[in-house]
Amino acid sequence: MSREEWGLVLTFVLACISAAFFLVLRFEGKGRPFGPRSRRWALAVAGATGAVSTLAALGLAAVGHYMPSALVGLGIVAPSTLCLDRIRDDKDDHPSLLGSAATLWLGWLLRQVAEAMAQDKAEWCEDRVNPEWLDDELILAAHSYHDFVRERLSPDEFERHHLQVIVADVEERLHVARLIDSHAPRDVIADALRSPRLSDQAWYERNLDDLTRLGNRLQFDARRDVRHLLVIAYNARLYRLRPYHPPPWAAVPRPPAMVASQRATPSEAPAAPVRSAPRAVTRRAAFRDAQDSD
Repeated sequence: MSREEWGLVLTFVLACISAAFFLVLRFEGKGRPFGPRSRRWALAVAGATGAVSTLAALGLAAVGHYMPSALVGLGIVAPSTLCLDRIRDDKDDHPSLLGSAATLWLGWLLRQVAEAMAQDKAEWCEDRVNPEWLDDELILAAHSYHDFVRERLSPDEFERHHLQVIVADVEERLHVARLIDSHAPRDVIADALRSPRLSDQAWYERNLDDLTRLGNRLQFDARRDVRHLLVIAYNARLYRLRPYHPPPWAAVPRPPAMVASQRATPSEAPAAPVRSAPRAVTRRAAFRDAQDSD
């Protein structure tokens, strides 16, 4: 191969490497552009940008009669402007064909990278929240993930993300869900919903007449809070966070204590019901349906 041909090959390779570097910078704090699903789209962006940069540098070199070393330099610098600086995410969900052609489809490729990154993030978080976990297991997982993230974030980042508040919200929601499972009086459940952490959730109090739906929603929101904690860990590049495995004792169902009514006397207080706590939210609903029928 001639010197010019080697210069073109070197320009293309270095341009692709430069594009990959700036692609990572573009999505800093949003996820992994080279994740399991987004990797192929990220490589397509790097390859397309490398080709465009090489052709642009070759054109300038041919017109200006520059040296091959200048061609290589242009190919390395170009990706920072051609791909990541001047091509913005289109706000329109249906960009025009002319607009896509003007950017040589790189804008469309970047949107595919962003969508694939979102799928990678969702799958990574879902793999670390077992839908079969009981309340104890979910609380232990929240504390485990919280401790892992706290040890690796700076104090300013830790405070900014309010990680301690997220864990406290998980505990508060599951506390009310346990009151519902324990057949607590509605006034006790209503008082628990008026706690400072839940008082701004008007939806909860409006559903006191449907305890099954309320309990399921509380558990759903607690799992959502744990996923939010995992999203923070993912965006902080804490990809080494492994799925939590609760200890065996946490998976043993424990019947919750009965909360007696304030008007009941000690002799009139009903005995705590003996039941096996289910392992899934859908099976908990059967118990709450029986409660509502009472």
